[in-house]
Amino acid sequence: MKTKLYFAQQMAYRVALAVLAAVLLAALSSSGWAQETNGVSTIEKPMQVGASEVLDFQGIERAAVSEPDVVDYVVLSARQIMLTARKPGESDLYVWDKKGEHRFHVVVTAPPSPMPEIVSKIKETIADPAIKVSAHNGVIILEGEVDTAHAADRAAVIARAYAPEVENLIQVKAEAEKPALDVAAIQSALGPNIEVTALTPDTLLFEGTATPEQKARVDQIIRALGDRVAVVDMVSAPAYKPRQILVHVKVVDVDKSALREVGIDWGGLDAIGVHDQPILFGEVSTGPYALDEAGPIRRLEALSARLKALVTNNRARILAEPNLLVVEGETAEILVGGEIPIPVVQTVAGAAAAAVTVEWKEFGVKLAIKGNVGVDGKSIDLDVTPEVSSLDWVNAVTFSNITVPALRTRRAHTVLHMNDGQTLVIGGLYQVEWSKSVRKIPLLGDLPILGELFKSTRKERRETELVILVTPKIVTEASAAARTEAALENIGEGE
Repeated sequence: MKTKLYFAQQMAYRVALAVLAAVLLAALSSSGWAQETNGVSTIEKPMQVGASEVLDFQGIERAAVSEPDVVDYVVLSARQIMLTARKPGESDLYVWDKKGEHRFHVVVTAPPSPMPEIVSKIKETIADPAIKVSAHNGVIILEGEVDTAHAADRAAVIARAYAPEVENLIQVKAEAEKPALDVAAIQSALGPNIEVTALTPDTLLFEGTATPEQKARVDQIIRALGDRVAVVDMVSAPAYKPRQILVHVKVVDVDKSALREVGIDWGGLDAIGVHDQPILFGEVSTGPYALDEAGPIRRLEALSARLKALVTNNRARILAEPNLLVVEGETAEILVGGEIPIPVVQTVAGAAAAAVTVEWKEFGVKLAIKGNVGVDGKSIDLDVTPEVSSLDWVNAVTFSNITVPALRTRRAHTVLHMNDGQTLVIGGLYQVEWSKSVRKIPLLGDLPILGELFKSTRKERRETELVILVTPKIVTEASAAARTEAALENIGEGE
């Protein structure tokens, strides 16, 4: 019985060893034991360049490596060895310890390249779609075509900040040839007072003494040249003196029916025909030839004669005819009329009675005018605001036994550009007045009912039109001297 029990125990022990060996072989096979040579299994171990790994053993006796340039080792202790991958390749490691020989087949690969990320960052920093960035064998390559050398150098500096090796293949576009400057044309545009000299093909000299208008023209030409040429501006302009404008104004109140009788119809006149207001009067060419080529003209002096005829026949009256001398850029005002007192009742807190103050309102012919001389020195920018008001007792207001008349007002405002000496006419300011006249026989005409047989009533409708004529003239030294001499002769003091 004892022999059979011992035999059974031995069989169970051997089965257990077999099972344990099978498990160990399966574990070793799954751990990388790929092959067995002379009874010694070889473990496959992948590594990347620069990586290190520590292997554990029991009582290391000696170790060896087949390719030390690919993989090297350092014995840390009797139980550990540290492997270091140096460059891509394959190498075998042999280690002997108390358990016997151990073999490792190490395959070293290069780490993933960071170049795609570096290329992306360089592109983002350069931010120029004309420059192409790529990488080859660790070298950054820049390609493309840019407008300036500065752009190419900038791209290379940015690339070298990310990678040590950069190949700059960027090309710079050839500069287009600048067109030759027409110095004669510039000289002709500026006139004889300004001299233009070409110091170099890319540099112009402007020198001379200019009027404010000429200086403005010089500045305009310099701005037009832009970056094409360098400019040396030696043009001097005398201190600016504001010019004066003499404005002749005539305000006429004309019977509308009389205007129709003499054939006056307001409208602007030009070479094409009549257009709407405002109206500028002067000599207008109406043919295919200019005035200096003996072309036909339409003269407008007849208008002044017609207005004079209306005034003479009491069909029109001149309300005002002022002359204003104003400095350009300033506003001149004139009032031909008067002021009426307007009582204003003001309630004062705590006072027993309200206080009455007086405000004065202007009426009559008022004119506000502002002018600026154009850059050419011959035209005028004119801002005119004429106003004519009269007392209206029909619509008067009475309070506290005080009668305050209303104001009948006609006002116009216009801003326009006109030539020196040209006449501006503003018409179309209409006014309609109704009048009633009664003729009767004394006493009989006052009888009730029957009195209507002894009197006659007549109603009249009167249309008037306010016409304003404005003629500005630029005051020059010659014109001022001529007017002064004429004035002296008129009072007997001239020669």
